Amino acid sequence: MRPSSNAMQHLTYSGYGPITSVSWSPTGHLLAACSPSTTRIMIWSVASECVVPLHRFGGGGTPFLSWSPDGSHVISSTVSKFFRVWETQTWTCEKYTNLSDRCQAACWSPDGRALVFALRGEPTLYSLLFTRPTGDLASTRSSVGSQVCVKCVDLSPVTFKTCRGDVVVGGNVQSLAWDPSGERLAVLCTSDSPGAELIIICRTRQTPAVEIIPSGFIRGPPGAGLPHCMAFQSDFRHGALLTVGWSSGEVSFVPLHFETHQEIVGLPQTIRSHSLPQFGNGARPTTAQLRSPLFTPTT
Repeated sequence: MRPSSNAMQHLTYSGYGPITSVSWSPTGHLLAACSPSTTRIMIWSVASECVVPLHRFGGGGTPFLSWSPDGSHVISSTVSKFFRVWETQTWTCEKYTNLSDRCQAACWSPDGRALVFALRGEPTLYSLLFTRPTGDLASTRSSVGSQVCVKCVDLSPVTFKTCRGDVVVGGNVQSLAWDPSGERLAVLCTSDSPGAELIIICRTRQTPAVEIIPSGFIRGPPGAGLPHCMAFQSDFRHGALLTVGWSSGEVSFVPLHFETHQEIVGLPQTIRSHSLPQFGNGARPTTAQLRSPLFTPTT
């Protein structure tokens, strides 16, 4: 079904472009947009079609941005070796510098408390935590970001030997996606990485600290090529559903069936011992698991 032209709303700002990234606020009332040709970020009120530019000097442009699920923050990358995190209550920002390269990819935890990001040319994931302010800050800011980025996981290429030959998993990070339950993180590697044809699946936990454990990978259908984009469905039950777009033009829907940490904690001890994940904690997959053309990690 194709919507009519009457349903289209045209938002424009003279001289602004090309737009390379957009992100909705969780309420759907505001739309953020950015361009690598300018440091200005545009915040549109869609209903009124009014726009407010947010401007900070330095950085050389903004390739991508992302609104946190709780609406409290917006991360904006730059083409330089730093990125900004905007606080949406006062629209002030914190600047994270002294990076080895520019921010290549980033995603928020479902509760908006943690930010996981990767730098260009590095097979590594880092995290930032945001806490609720106290005292006088509580009336002016919704949260405060930590000043130290924590290294979470090393995704350097690893080679597994199978009956069909060597399989290489890992490499530099291209994009990230965190499922709404906060239990699975999908990592897409750059096309020049040794493991570019595979999507890495990690088990995650958000409290008391961000924990990311590689636990498996997804291989596309025969002839699908390389993964180009991916996203988790927002309301999938019994685990997570990952949608993947491949270079061949195919689209795959990959269900990841698992029990959440909250569900496992609520089980009796005798059942809980049989429900814990059997694949992860640094363990390497078996030959039988690698043999499947489409591998889905399970618990």
